[in-house]
Amino acid sequence: MFQVKIPANNERQKNIYVLPKGIGIIEDFRESFQKVEDGIVQPLTEAEMQTLKELLIKINQHL
Repeated sequence: MFQVKIPANNERQKNIYVLPKGIGIIEDFRESFQKVEDGIVQPLTEAEMQTLKELLIKINQHL
């Protein structure tokens, strides 16, 4: 899924690389999450979706 490489000239540094299998898992997760999100907002009108977006932005700004 991922690979960690430690540079020879800096052992404190850790470089993490996502391997092809990991990229596939990430994409599968994104697709699944998008389907859930689409199902949640499906009954909302465009105006309600805009209101929801504005409220979520406002909440996020105060976290």
